[in-house]
Amino acid sequence: MCRNLCVDGLKGFAILLVVLGHCVQYGLGEVNFNNENYFEHPIFKFIYSFHMPLFMLVSGYLYAFSIAKGTVFNIKRRFNGLVVPIFSWSIFNVALYVAQKFQGGDVVSIMGILRVVFTNLWFLWAVFWSSCVVSLIHRFSNDSLLIYLIVFIVSFFLPDSYNLGVYKFVFPYFVIGYLWKEHESVFSSKKMYFR
Repeated sequence: MCRNLCVDGLKGFAILLVVLGHCVQYGLGEVNFNNENYFEHPIFKFIYSFHMPLFMLVSGYLYAFSIAKGTVFNIKRRFNGLVVPIFSWSIFNVALYVAQKFQGGDVVSIMGILRVVFTNLWFLWAVFWSSCVVSLIHRFSNDSLLIYLIVFIVSFFLPDSYNLGVYKFVFPYFVIGYLWKEHESVFSSKKMYFR
């Protein structure tokens, strides 16, 4: 299969935006970071206005290539490719959390550890959950747009705690990227035009 250079270019561009955004966030000094002054930086505002939706569009688009291999296969593959690395990195993040709590004389709580595991690397969690939902909708409703719309509407009634707010925000972009690839021939058809 030939690589899509446009998709590769978009991925590279999005990666550069993430690096630049984090440089602004963490590179303006400790006072600016602690006071969250980076939110007002024009470069940070520009980058964060679209870079995560772009990542999710590309992720959804690329996920459409593997969806034909079967729902259970895809969920297992996504689990191994995303959740296993999340938990591996979480060992390091939990160790830092515990060390900071001990250093400050605070109590280490199970909820604090769970918060570290489920909020760090949130983007990978968002890709995993989006992949699972899309796989199930693909399997049981043949990618019904009505079901996607219902899931989107129901998500408004879910709480925003434990990063559900960011998952709800990025999920539609994943679906758009996925559906774009699934129906790419319709969009690129020379017969298609808008009146």
